This record gives sequence, structure tokens and C-alpha cells, in this order.
Amino acid sequence: MSKSDIRLIIKVFLISFAVIAVVYGGFYLISRVYVQSIKDQKYYTAQSNYNSAVQLIQDGDYKGAAEILGKTGQKEFEDSDKLRQYAWALYYYYDTKNYSEAYLHLEKCIDTIRQHTEFPSPDKLMEEIKPLADKQREDTLKEIEEKNRKIAEQNAKKQETTASRKYYPYSPDDEYDVSDYYSAEDFYDDHYDDFFDYYDAEDYYNDHGGF
Repeated sequence: MSKSDIRLIIKVFLISFAVIAVVYGGFYLISRVYVQSIKDQKYYTAQSNYNSAVQLIQDGDYKGAAEILGKTGQKEFEDSDKLRQYAWALYYYYDTKNYSEAYLHLEKCIDTIRQHTEFPSPDKLMEEIKPLADKQREDTLKEIEEKNRKIAEQNAKKQETTASRKYYPYSPDDEYDVSDYYSAEDFYDDHYDDFFDYYDAEDYYNDHGGF
């Protein structure tokens, strides 16, 4: 192989390498531009959602704001989650008069909301809600205590009834099995068609070993 042939081969190789490098570089540049355009589009969409949500909060549409902020990424706007919590607290709890839950959720996001001077003062809102939340918690505790008291009374009555229950041997002439009933009232409810009136049934109940 002559020197001219070797030089030709080297030249072709260099040209081919240059073409491949240009093509590869072009694809790489295009892919980078495409990926960046996707990122930019995602950011602009998030920004549009964020701005719309902020405006909805200003307009008092907390439900709409909460729904939009649920689609806004925290990577683009770090306080979007706190704003969503704020909107949710007002829409889901405050508007439904669940003041204790509204107060708890507002406490978690109040520092962020203070930075949004376009919103009404969250501190005034907290001052308004606090006495309502305190009263609601007190009422809830009273309801729980009352329920527990009634349950304790019922349990005590059951224990008292069980402890004082009398057992009678089966009476051969008792066709209604009086021993299966705890009271004359229960007995009469099942056999009212068989007696003239309640007192007649009560007499039978007592005569055959009723409690």
C-alpha cells in the first residue's frame, strides 16, 4: 500500500469521525433542548397553577385553591403544600364549623401564611377561632364523659341484675317457661294474647317463679 493510499484512508476516517461527532452532537443538543423545554413547560404550568390558587384564596374559593395546589409540585414552589393546608383548613374544617381541627391545621402553616401579605391576617383568624375551638373541645370532652358515665351505669345495672338473679326449678304446670324472662313486662310482651291484661300475666309470672 502506497503512502498516498494511507493518507487517503486516514483522511476518510477523519472525515467520517467528524461527521459522526457532528451528528451525535446535534442529537445531544436537540435532546437537551427538548428536556429543558419539558422542564420549562412543567415549571410554567406549576407557576400558573400556583398563581391561580393564590388568587382563589384571595377570592375566598378555598376548595378550588386546595384542588389546584394538589397539582402543583413542591419542587417548583416550596410553600405550595402549606398553602394547600391553609386552604384545606378553611374549606374542610372552618366552613363546616369544625373549629378545633381548623385551629390545629392553621397552627402548622401560619408562619408561611404570614409571608403572604395579600391574604387577610392569619393571626386575627386564629384569635377568632381559638375560643370557638376551646369550647368545642370542652363540649366534646363533656359528651365523652357523659357517654362513659352512661356506659358505666348500664354495666353496673347488668352486674347488679346478674348478682341478684333468682333461679327457680322448672315448674311442670308452667306452659310458658317463666324462668326464661327477666321481668313480667318481657313475659307479657311475648304472651299478651294469652292473658286478659298485663296484671293477669303478671300474676301468672309471679306465681310460677318470676323475678
